[in-house]
Amino acid sequence: MQTYEQRQSGLVVPKEKPKPRERKYNPLELQGPGARATADEALRLLWDAMELSYPPGCLVPGSEAYEAHRQAYRYIGEMLLGKDCPEKEVLT
Repeated sequence: MQTYEQRQSGLVVPKEKPKPRERKYNPLELQGPGARATADEALRLLWDAMELSYPPGCLVPGSEAYEAHRQAYRYIGEMLLGKDCPEKEVLT
């Protein structure tokens, strides 16, 4: 629905839509799009390096060791990218 406003001159014009607010990042989050893309790629590689999708025998999903690895990954990811921290599926 279009809204209108009347200017001081008497002219009626469509109201300008407010610009969407820029996303605010947490203080420790990376700010630039290039740095965020690099961190996203690095975190995806870290997920694979930590074998969180295909855990070895001692890191069964739900075990304390697996949860410690997953929490460490989430801590680093959320510190760098906040809610954009990538996570892959876990295949058991």
